Amino acid sequence: MKLGKLNLRDLKDVIQNYKGVKRSQTILSSSIGEDTCVIDMKAFKEDLMLISSDPITFTSKDIGKLSITINTNDIYASGGDGYGIILTILIPKHKTLEDFRDLMGDIHNECLNHNLEILGGHTEVTEVVNDIVVSVTIIGTLKRENLIKSSTSNKGDLIFLTKSLGIEGTTLLYEEYKDRLNCDYSKYMKDFKNKLSIKDECMLLRKFNVTSMHDITEGGIIGALFEMCTSSFNGFRLFKDRINIHPITKSICSVLNKDVMRLISSGSLIFTSNRSNEEDILREFSKHNIECSVVGEIIDGGIYLINENGEDNVVPFDISDSYLL
Repeated sequence: MKLGKLNLRDLKDVIQNYKGVKRSQTILSSSIGEDTCVIDMKAFKEDLMLISSDPITFTSKDIGKLSITINTNDIYASGGDGYGIILTILIPKHKTLEDFRDLMGDIHNECLNHNLEILGGHTEVTEVVNDIVVSVTIIGTLKRENLIKSSTSNKGDLIFLTKSLGIEGTTLLYEEYKDRLNCDYSKYMKDFKNKLSIKDECMLLRKFNVTSMHDITEGGIIGALFEMCTSSFNGFRLFKDRINIHPITKSICSVLNKDVMRLISSGSLIFTSNRSNEEDILREFSKHNIECSVVGEIIDGGIYLINENGEDNVVPFDISDSYLL
């Protein structure tokens, strides 16, 4: 592709065909020559706006779907719903217009799944990148009373984990290093990828008194809990034998010498709640066939990983210890 902006005719065609959903509150969205989107805030029933942004840079596989899923997870984990997205897409010159169309088709389809409108953005062909880079800024809405922070856990709260640990990391490691593995897990990867969204569990939790929530990304469950407890001035005690880890995840991590406790784990949600809610929460998740287990508790201070040998102090967390791949 030619360096610089896309041909206006091609760009206009893509914009017209890949818009996600059409939201009634949007006055102005993606169009040639318009550098901003305009949203009628008076038309919302909700009184708060959520804004989050994340790039996808460490994989080119399913990057369109992943870019939307990862960003919607942040909105859902705060108690809100997505409204629309603004895209920045950087394309290396060896890619084709068809590659761009395929990417936008994937983004469009995932936006339909999450009721999102593509509001605008920027697309450029550049020599700065070697592969396509997608950065998404997502806008969401919620009612003030439904806001859930990651920093509001209380001493004595139980720590819950949904699904199995390392869902996203499993797919990334397999795609990057499958030649080094002894087994062909390709037929299982679709199931892992279908579990990357935390929408369903977040919707279930809206009927419960949840004190904090956080999706598990870079740094794994250790990193996520470290962030939560640092911001809430608490500590945590984590029971390793209670954590659900898929046999394929265990196998891949064993061969590649990766610590699943620090493996990027989008698709899994950790949340905290008062002990009195434990049975009701687990019963609700079981009813909807979503794995959920109590894996720890919030304590006054300190970071402990409990295993068969007793309490082991976890090495102070550093983001450089996390595993993207």
